[in-house]
Amino acid sequence: MAYGITPAFADLFLATLNNVPLTVPIVCAQLHNGDPGNAGTSNLSAVTSRQQLAVDTPTNGATELTGAAPSWNMTTGETIEAVSLWTGFDGDASAVCMFTLAANPPVTVADGDVLLLNVCNLTTTGMAS
Repeated sequence: MAYGITPAFADLFLATLNNVPLTVPIVCAQLHNGDPGNAGTSNLSAVTSRQQLAVDTPTNGATELTGAAPSWNMTTGETIEAVSLWTGFDGDASAVCMFTLAANPPVTVADGDVLLLNVCNLTTTGMAS
């Protein structure tokens, strides 16, 4: 799997070239125990809730987390291999998966652990220099 911007979010971004506004009302993260796929819906963690996160102002095509780290109360042992970033919480039918990111390294959790997302660096590649 190639991680990065999803086809659905790329379409929304490119639509701005046709004067269609793009607004991201909220950014939420979801955990995956395998490849999230290009829609961010595959290999969901046993804990499927999306947690809100905040990102800093982008600089030179990159941004990072700011504020309190999102956390998940784990309910089973598994290895978290990826995170997907969404425009809404789980259950929001209009939410779009924007990006998928590999966990580097993957994180093994046990029942009762609290998983904190302390780092979520998002960088755009292939930019003109």
